Amino acid sequence: MKIQLITVGLMLLLLYVISEAVPTWEKVQKDSEVAQIKDPIICAQQGGTIKRVCRSGIQMCVVQFQDAGKSCTDSSECQGACMSVRNDARLGDSVEGACASSSEPCGLFLPLKDGKVAARMWAD
Repeated sequence: MKIQLITVGLMLLLLYVISEAVPTWEKVQKDSEVAQIKDPIICAQQGGTIKRVCRSGIQMCVVQFQDAGKSCTDSSECQGACMSVRNDARLGDSVEGACASSSEPCGLFLPLKDGKVAARMWAD
C-alpha cells in the first residue's frame, strides 16, 4: 500500500512537471520540426540556414534568434525558449535565464517557467 502511494505520488509529480513545461516544450518541439527541414529554400523561408549539427554532424535547418542571450524568466519572453544559464540546475531550482541563441536541436535543455527549471531534456 505504501509503495503504491509513493508510485502514485511520483506519477502525479511527473505529470505536474510535464504540464508546467508544456509551453516551453511546444517551442522546443516547433524548433525541432523546423530543424527537420532539408530544403534550403524552405529553411530560408523559416529564417534559417542548413548547418551541420550535433555529434553526428547531421545537416539541419537552424534559425538564429534575434533575442539570443536576453535575460528572461519564462519562454513567453523569448523568440525561442528561455533556458537556465546554469547546466547544473535541477528541476524546480530558481535560476537566471537567457533566451536561446538558436533552434539547434542538440544538447542539454533546461527551459524555465516563472524563473524555475521546468524540465531537463537532452537531445543529440
